[in-house]
Amino acid sequence: QSRSTEAVRAAQAALAHVGQADDHHAEALAYFAWGTVSRFANTALPSDQYHAARSAFERAIQVCHTATPATALQQHRLQSLEAECRCMFTALLANHGDHAGARTMIEQAIQLARSIGNRYVEQPAITAYAEMLENEGQFEQALRCRTEALEIARETGVTKREAFAHNNLAGVLIYLGLYERASLHAHEALRLYDGLGNPWLILQTLSWSARYLDEYEEALAYARQCVEAVGPDGDHACLS
Repeated sequence: QSRSTEAVRAAQAALAHVGQADDHHAEALAYFAWGTVSRFANTALPSDQYHAARSAFERAIQVCHTATPATALQQHRLQSLEAECRCMFTALLANHGDHAGARTMIEQAIQLARSIGNRYVEQPAITAYAEMLENEGQFEQALRCRTEALEIARETGVTKREAFAHNNLAGVLIYLGLYERASLHAHEALRLYDGLGNPWLILQTLSWSARYLDEYEEALAYARQCVEAVGPDGDHACLS
């Protein structure tokens, strides 16, 4: 919470200085930062923070969309930032019940990222869209998105993203009853993620896939590792 508060203050300070220079990218980035840290300042945003974050994202998108950059490189940077803003804005809208707005926002993010050939931005946008499809029960469509997200993660060479793409793909395969394929992807996720952070989410997926394959001892072992990874101060409500 203290880090979130510090981040909010830093973003507010950045906003206070953007008017001193004619730099559209810096201005949009400052609003994007403010919207992002406001989005994550609390697990459940009160109304005032929600509207502050929403306004920041809307302003960032407006700056990116209406700016008249001098060079093609500046134009690409602004369009890439706009796509990122739309992707993050999607989560804010969805978490506060505006599902129609969230769907429109993420579709625009994907379309924009593809139009400028920015695969690095396109990958998380497709990932967010897949999550939305899963929440709607559209698992076949989500599978296609998860597969595409994995392909892009491999292409861009970001190991952490590739690991989570494998894990996300395993998750939708479990929903579709394809447990052996899910297990393969979850194991690959764990291999790739070694040394990159806390693997509790991947361990949870491994436990699920083992359970559905009737490998109960393995499922229990992964479940115990998952609980240990979350730690005594973690949110154990996320485990099931």
